[in-house]
Amino acid sequence: MKFLKRRPSDIFNLAISTFILAMLSLGNGKMSFGLILFSTVVCIVLTKAGEFTLRVGHLSTIKARLPLAFVVGFVAISLPMVVLTSMFNISALSAFAISAALILILNAFSFRKVMVCTPHNWGDVAITIVLLIIIGLLAKVPVSSHTTLLNTGVLPIWSDYFIHGATIASFGSPFATGIDMELAGVSRAFYHYSPFMIPAAFQAVSGMSGLALSTS
Repeated sequence: MKFLKRRPSDIFNLAISTFILAMLSLGNGKMSFGLILFSTVVCIVLTKAGEFTLRVGHLSTIKARLPLAFVVGFVAISLPMVVLTSMFNISALSAFAISAALILILNAFSFRKVMVCTPHNWGDVAITIVLLIIIGLLAKVPVSSHTTLLNTGVLPIWSDYFIHGATIASFGSPFATGIDMELAGVSRAFYHYSPFMIPAAFQAVSGMSGLALSTS
């Protein structure tokens, strides 16, 4: 009964966070309190950022609002992270902290000024959990491909993931210097880096390589 008294958004974020941690574990990630905490915080921040964006856009009554809020929040956080890392040459983790703080402050100050959200739907949570289980089962082999590479020397996934891993490391690695990690001494070219921002923020916390994060 106590479980049912929880807000749907709490269970939604818990489910997404658990899924992320499971994928990281399959990708040779080592579980730690810091990683578990960071994964939970990321999910909450992305969902809050998405809900804020939907309220501002007067889309609070849209169906499947929780999953949509998470996706929109991913974009709302990732885009300023790209700007911050490009302009100030800071790590993806620092950029995430700044972006999250800005979004949450805006959310707190504007909550009463914009359209009030309708209650969350438990159906969204149930569908999300079912989809996470299906995706996890279907993606088990590619997600664990970094472990396979370490054991067999073969990466059973698209070779572009080496490039994706280098891109993630160029933002999240302690050795990131703001230059292109594929071509030494060359500055980053303009590119759609936003999908790599959140994985890069995980690198400092998880200690995983860029390649492991890209496949996870």
